[in-house]
Amino acid sequence: MMTVVSMIPRQRAAILTAAREAFSRRGFTQTSMQDIARSASLSPGMLHSYFKTKKDLFHAVVDQVWTVALSELEAAVWDARTPEVRLQTFIEIRQGMVERMVRELRITTAALRDILPLVEPCLAGPRARELALLEAIFEEGRVRRAFTVSNPRATARALAVGLHQIECTMVRFCLMPGPRASHLE
Repeated sequence: MMTVVSMIPRQRAAILTAAREAFSRRGFTQTSMQDIARSASLSPGMLHSYFKTKKDLFHAVVDQVWTVALSELEAAVWDARTPEVRLQTFIEIRQGMVERMVRELRITTAALRDILPLVEPCLAGPRARELALLEAIFEEGRVRRAFTVSNPRATARALAVGLHQIECTMVRFCLMPGPRASHLE
């Protein structure tokens, strides 16, 4: 991501807010840098001096959204007193994160279809952070004899992959055309 170090924080916030709203409403493909610049009250040239490409800007938006969500997840997990409750908290909050993001960002179905393929490559950092958090929970649980896991990292990785698959299925189900099957809800 190419950004100018001297970017004024309020300009950066305005750009990211405008980009988040535009990507949520219209998706990546239908959003132009000119639309974002106009919404952020900047000239297109000024926007391009901060973010060279629309993809750079999209990555910054994804990073911002996930950084906030993961900070909230970590705080909630470490507020729990025991490894068992920490694990339960992680699962409950993590499974609701994407649904909350879609709802809070008011992402349209068309926009979601458009941006999903672009989001996955941006998630290496957040996924590593989630894995480290899960591994710490399992390690603490192993040490405190709350969990009988021989390999906290492998256990954390298996759970993270499983949760990711559930999330992908839920998102695909939400994007399926037509009425939802009531027995699946």
